[in-house]
Amino acid sequence: MADLKYLNTSVGGHCALELINTQEMVNGVLTDRLQDDAAVITWVEQTFMLKPAIAAKALNGDLLAGVLELRAILQRYLSNHQLAKKEFDHLNKALSQFKSYQQLVEKVGGFASQQRIVLDSTEALIGLIADAVCDLIALGDLALIRKCESDDCVLWFYDTTKGHKRRWCSMATCGNRHKIRKFRAK
Repeated sequence: MADLKYLNTSVGGHCALELINTQEMVNGVLTDRLQDDAAVITWVEQTFMLKPAIAAKALNGDLLAGVLELRAILQRYLSNHQLAKKEFDHLNKALSQFKSYQQLVEKVGGFASQQRIVLDSTEALIGLIADAVCDLIALGDLALIRKCESDDCVLWFYDTTKGHKRRWCSMATCGNRHKIRKFRAK
């Protein structure tokens, strides 16, 4: 498997898939957790474990619109495994706004290099998310990116299991519901 820098331990297994998973089924209704710029910032803090330094006055809906466009591009890509020229250009434009640099830090017995990410504007935040989307598109294995097999679930995940046979977003929820339905059908 490629070295994906945005792998994580949440349901999706990759930050870009967590972006898609901001839409979920709640009582049979597709619900979007990203309703405004503040919700996007909360999602970034939880998903990337980073604290954006963006001023509240900069929140005018542009962040939400930019992130929803990235989500739509990724959803289309996962559906047809292609990027239109317009989508390709949009991702590259967003990536050009991503601000990060390496910094030398001291550690016991020597030095280490740490990536520092600057999240001081709407564009920089969109760039961070675009970086995760591009990481998944460029380095991810499409055969390991799956939608939960439950009929009433819309969540996606990156299958990092040894045998690559994962079927559910979560065995504790969708997998268990499937087992109960199967048992009751007997």
